[in-house]
Amino acid sequence: MARHDRALAEPRGRLERETALLWARTLRRLDLTARSIVAVVEPGSCFVGVLAELAMAADRTYMLDGTFAGPRPPGATGQAAAQLGGAGGAAGNP
Repeated sequence: MARHDRALAEPRGRLERETALLWARTLRRLDLTARSIVAVVEPGSCFVGVLAELAMAADRTYMLDGTFAGPRPPGATGQAAAQLGGAGGAAGNP
């Protein structure tokens, strides 16, 4: 996921640029919705880049602190270049 975010942070072509613009538009519409949004970060999942943006845009985000009994590692979140103000990323667009 982080590799895809790096590609969107530095768009080389029209597809990457249009994808970043569409993502920014989607987040703006999500921010203006009147419905409550809940995000759940399950064990074994990783929220980085655009997925982390969705979790942060939600009204509430729930993540288990630790692990359930089983082989799955705990959930994780992280930031990517686009979230840190990378050129051309979704966060860098007005």
